[in-house]
Amino acid sequence: MPYASAAAPLVISQLAAVGITVTDSNVDFATWIDQVFTQHAYDLTIINHVEPRDAPTIFGNPDYYIGYDNQAVRDLFTQADSQTSEDAANTDYREALTQLAQDAPVVWLWSFPNLLVADADVTGLVKNQISAAFELGQLGYS
Repeated sequence: MPYASAAAPLVISQLAAVGITVTDSNVDFATWIDQVFTQHAYDLTIINHVEPRDAPTIFGNPDYYIGYDNQAVRDLFTQADSQTSEDAANTDYREALTQLAQDAPVVWLWSFPNLLVADADVTGLVKNQISAAFELGQLGYS
């Protein structure tokens, strides 16, 4: 991915500054899916995860390519998803995300901007949306 190819030299130079030698290996996305995502054959990778509420997918499954395994975090995600109160669910998610921040199974390098340009008469667009997916049933035109 172009963003990963651009960021890799920066990450490599910063790691070199603290004595860690990294060899760059740019791969196309199909190869990334096969080697990294499917086979888990990598040491470091740069990938953009931007799906809303994707933490349970990424960190709640030890078989996911990241390999993060914390039963307490999995339990908190499961508990959050079964809550009937949004406040209670958010409390569980917050606790799980706090544990993730302490464990640091990944490092966030930056947040991608998600720019959306639409006609002013389009309704139902989510302000500050983080993904490119739309709920078509919510969209309208006035």
